Amino acid sequence: MLLLGVLYVAGGADMDFDLEAFQWKNRIILVFAPSSNSETYKGQMQEFEGQEDGVLDRDLIILELFEDWETRQGHTSLSERVAPRLRRQFEVGEGEFLLILIGKDGTVKLRSNHLVAASKIFGLIDSMPMRQEEMRRKQNSIH
Repeated sequence: MLLLGVLYVAGGADMDFDLEAFQWKNRIILVFAPSSNSETYKGQMQEFEGQEDGVLDRDLIILELFEDWETRQGHTSLSERVAPRLRRQFEVGEGEFLLILIGKDGTVKLRSNHLVAASKIFGLIDSMPMRQEEMRRKQNSIH
């Protein structure tokens, strides 16, 4: 699994997660699945394996949320309150696989009930005006 991003709340296994705290700093991928044994979930997470540089370069945080209320960010478990709250907020049905990409501006950029290739997610992000500006700034700092 990927260990991505840094959580801002201390508290061990009872960490909470507030999407608004990441606005203008990070893009967030929410991966909702019935369980960690879901084939679509496993396939989705395999898409991110070996993509750490691309994930970090795009300021991505990936959250895995399951119906048993388990929520993980990489190897870090979050509060059991997180999954039900986000499931309600994004209207995720029982037994449903859902991937949601949230931009730095806090809006949903992609919502898919199917596995999405990491290259497609990266391409979508790279086409966004904010990301284009980030890439220009990075390129200019190299020269």
